Amino acid sequence: MHQGIAATVLLALLAPVRAEATDPDCTAALAALKPAAVPLDDYFTAFACTRGRPLEKLFSDAQGEHVGTLSQVVAEPGVEALQKCAPGAAAGSGRLWVLNKAATACVSAKKGSEEKLASNRLFAFLTMRMNVRGHREVTREALQEFCKSLKHPCALSGAARAIAGDAAEDPDFYEWSHPEAHAQAPQQPDSPETAPGTDLEHEQLFRHWVVKVLRRARDSCAHVPGSGARKVVYQVGYALHAVQDLAAHRGRTNAEHKYDDEYPDPALSLVQCTTASSSDTCPREQEACGSPDADPCAVQLGQQFTAAALTAVRDYLNGSKPRCFEEAFEMAGAPLGILLPEKEAMGLRWDFTPAAFLSYARLAGLMNALPLAERKKQARRWFRGTDYKDVLDRLLADVRADRAE
Repeated sequence: MHQGIAATVLLALLAPVRAEATDPDCTAALAALKPAAVPLDDYFTAFACTRGRPLEKLFSDAQGEHVGTLSQVVAEPGVEALQKCAPGAAAGSGRLWVLNKAATACVSAKKGSEEKLASNRLFAFLTMRMNVRGHREVTREALQEFCKSLKHPCALSGAARAIAGDAAEDPDFYEWSHPEAHAQAPQQPDSPETAPGTDLEHEQLFRHWVVKVLRRARDSCAHVPGSGARKVVYQVGYALHAVQDLAAHRGRTNAEHKYDDEYPDPALSLVQCTTASSSDTCPREQEACGSPDADPCAVQLGQQFTAAALTAVRDYLNGSKPRCFEEAFEMAGAPLGILLPEKEAMGLRWDFTPAAFLSYARLAGLMNALPLAERKKQARRWFRGTDYKDVLDRLLADVRADRAE
């Protein structure tokens, strides 16, 4: 399972090599990876090839240096499962590599870069794009700018940036089955139909979830500086995932999300939409057709929401203990994320399973099976166009109200 720092890894296996990895321009960068290379995320290395058995994360500051063998990091049952994933891979002979900067730049150039409010560990695996600006990057950049903007700037540490960025992706893995963690309305099980309740009631579930996570951060302020700093930073990043998702999802269900991904044709959209362009003036009145996460204006709006939320979060934490926010985000330590055992100690449990993903993948077909008029009845939005101030104000008001309690 995912082990924290979210470094993209290359697992050298006897498997078909991808075209971009054999391009002459990439030969030098990938020369060490023999006999072939399959780009895999650290989570999927464990999850897809060891049936969910956790790997111990290997850390290395080396750029492309060989950091371990499968026999060292995977239990024997895991190696056997890996052989089934990649027939011909000899047990103990596969090597785990950290993708070096040259290889990253080369492969990214072949695939292109993209802005997408997604969790890169998942998105990079599914698309083989390695240069994606998503939750992790938006969170890190927002924290950097926010700390600089303070009257007495906080010295944001590399450790805090790494932990917060990692945490901002994690709800996609630990809260997959909780739509409120993704600013989405719930839906009926295995159905494209929205669950009972008004838009405001569904939005309230989202706001309560954000406050619940921030309470966990606040409760750790008593141990800042010290052991509580890591928990404070992690929980803040974790909560920011939902804040950013609000900019993209706006309350739509998982079924509509998947439908939008699969059917970007404006004629099939459940709401009025426009063809997105990176040159768009944001925010705009109509959302982009297709994946809401890939809408350039949603990414920009996610940055704005994150900046506004950080102001409220700082006040919230410092109201519990003066300078809790600053002291937590100035924490010392290596620029690495948090490992699975530490996350489990915080009560997190993995719920992004193959069954859950396959169930999600079927939703577009279920939605499309409905007549278009019925499909449009399932559209849910907590705000439309540029009219987002009220929903954001309600969220920040909930945070301030909880601080006052």
